[in-house]
Amino acid sequence: MVTAFLVSAAMLLLVAFICLPKRLHPREIATVWTGFVFVLITLLGMAGPKNGKFLSVQEDLPTYVSIRIWEVLVIPLVLLLYLNRSQSLERRGAKWLAALFCLLVLYGCELGIVCLKVMSYQRWQFWWSPFFWLVMLAFAVGLQKGMRSLLQKEVQQS
Repeated sequence: MVTAFLVSAAMLLLVAFICLPKRLHPREIATVWTGFVFVLITLLGMAGPKNGKFLSVQEDLPTYVSIRIWEVLVIPLVLLLYLNRSQSLERRGAKWLAALFCLLVLYGCELGIVCLKVMSYQRWQFWWSPFFWLVMLAFAVGLQKGMRSLLQKEVQQS
């Protein structure tokens, strides 16, 4: 049931991302997606049951699939939707409000995974998560801004 729920959420986010007008270059999307997924999977692997034992995950196949869907589809799509939307916002206050909303959604996704008993905290304190998501959001924004500057340099050279 949990896997079906996460697949449905991932598909809804994917359809929303595909249907919305894009303000990000396809290379920006690919860079942010792959870079963020790489870092997220690495960090969760370090905190997971085999290494740091901060988080515990059930050992059955549906749970494994659920965690991978969450890591590879749901969280990166939420971030890409935020980055896409923040490109259209002009006022700084609106951008901060959008970032706060994105952080709340990311934290809510994590709490949903914990409430569905897909993952549980062992030595991880629940108040560490907002800071973790803030760092991950800053990493994604930095990755997107870096790729945007590379694309602008490429356009200027040609």
